[in-house]
Amino acid sequence: MTLINRAGMMALPFLVLYLTKNLGYAATTAGLVITIYGFGANIFAVGLLSAALSVVIWTFGEMVFLPGAAAYMAEIAPAERRGEYMGLYQMTFSIGFTLSGWTGTTLFQCAGSSMLWTIMFLTGCISAAALWRIDKKTSTA
Repeated sequence: MTLINRAGMMALPFLVLYLTKNLGYAATTAGLVITIYGFGANIFAVGLLSAALSVVIWTFGEMVFLPGAAAYMAEIAPAERRGEYMGLYQMTFSIGFTLSGWTGTTLFQCAGSSMLWTIMFLTGCISAAALWRIDKKTSTA
């Protein structure tokens, strides 16, 4: 399992390049895909090392995703309401940070770690599908 995780870590930058250059995905979509991969890797994590590597994977994905997501939010906002849009965007993170600790630990306690990470993975897949659809619309417009 450790070998698979290490091989996956070395492949991440190339995965970003492949998704953006060859398949034409936006960096935000590529970053979200890698974040989801990190969440999904935790489903199979059996020890501290594999769990830590999955955290590194999703952190790498977030580093690719978040700057592009903030730039996109500023780009779609009308100039006179840009501060309002960015405030609402940041507020979603605050709400997420507020609720995630309680919901995650409750789900972990009631259903176990596999269920927690499976739900995280599926939620990420839904988000990626929505982002891909938005990206597809904006690239054709």
